[in-house]
Amino acid sequence: MTSSSPPPSISSVFADIDDPRVIARSSHLLIDVLTIAVCAILCGAEGWADMELFGKSKEDWLRTFLKLPNGIPSHDTFARIFAAIDPNQFRECFIRWTQSLMDIDEDLIAIDGKTLRGSRDKGKSAVHIVSAWASANSLVLGQYRVDEKSNEITAIPELLRILHIKGALITIDAMGCQKDIAEQIVDAGADYLLAVKGNQRKLLDVVEAARMQAWQRDQQEDGDHEPHIERESGHGRESVRYCVATSVDEYAKTLMDQGDEQALEELAEVRQAWPGLATLISVYSNQDVSRESGSGFEMRHYISSRASDDAEEMLSNVRRHWEIENKLHWVLDVQFNEDQSRIRSKNSAENMAILRHLTLNILKRNKSVKRGVKAKRKLAGWDHAYLAQLLGLK
Repeated sequence: MTSSSPPPSISSVFADIDDPRVIARSSHLLIDVLTIAVCAILCGAEGWADMELFGKSKEDWLRTFLKLPNGIPSHDTFARIFAAIDPNQFRECFIRWTQSLMDIDEDLIAIDGKTLRGSRDKGKSAVHIVSAWASANSLVLGQYRVDEKSNEITAIPELLRILHIKGALITIDAMGCQKDIAEQIVDAGADYLLAVKGNQRKLLDVVEAARMQAWQRDQQEDGDHEPHIERESGHGRESVRYCVATSVDEYAKTLMDQGDEQALEELAEVRQAWPGLATLISVYSNQDVSRESGSGFEMRHYISSRASDDAEEMLSNVRRHWEIENKLHWVLDVQFNEDQSRIRSKNSAENMAILRHLTLNILKRNKSVKRGVKAKRKLAGWDHAYLAQLLGLK
């Protein structure tokens, strides 16, 4: 869980970032610029002009802990500096800071991508970022930019490489269901939970076959490993989810008892191809069973290296993956207006994404005010003592 120790100061977070400017020609200290930017975003700023306005309105207070030898930087200065800062260094500083605050052992880490839609420009695709979300800690662990001529399959291994994931359960949607990614996760001492779709046909067929057998067994007898059913009601709808989790070892034993050599051969081929494969999971969901035909029927399939035939636990893990959409991507769009941001020059879009992740972590980590992100940002702008607390200032 999240550490209760005071957060490191902003100056220590950014201590290793190289100044991209010619120092002799620079009017403002890099740490001053970075600190003002963080403060401004904590208080609701969305762009460079907001940062300048924030700095000028809070200059007297900022001077209590910053040097500001030539006053507050202009919005053009903020823009130039963040366009020039090496995003790799910026990201590494952010990841080290975040991982120093928490213990991720046995946490669930969801990995998913998000496009910064406003960063699209003439002849240039929008920046796409793959992020890692620590579910139990409710913190962004890190991010990695997808190369313009590539996709998430190449970015996910790079993100995993720079994160400490030992002991965690890594969840990824079907794009990341790749043998090399599964092997990388297992080699790092973690477990995977990967969504399976038609991009892995043989694997999908095996999971489907295991699901059908589990379903038939459920209809015929009371086994030791029952499926898990959840029902929810709200907003005039009733939803149901039905999950079966099958141990690969148990499934192999059943096929052997049945003498199904073809299915055994297919399972053996899949087990050899997918490192650490231990559990096959299927989830049936219907989002409105009150209607005769239902309105949201869906069948989804997953594989995991975590050995468990506890269908309730596996369904919980599947659902926790989508916290990255609800608690990260949605918050960035609604509370930080990320999709509306037109910041796009050079490295600025990626660096601004890191700033948003950093400030969101600061707000999430602080438990002294029991309010949402929006209210905390307002309070930070109104109350210097609270803003100082968020920054780790004495």
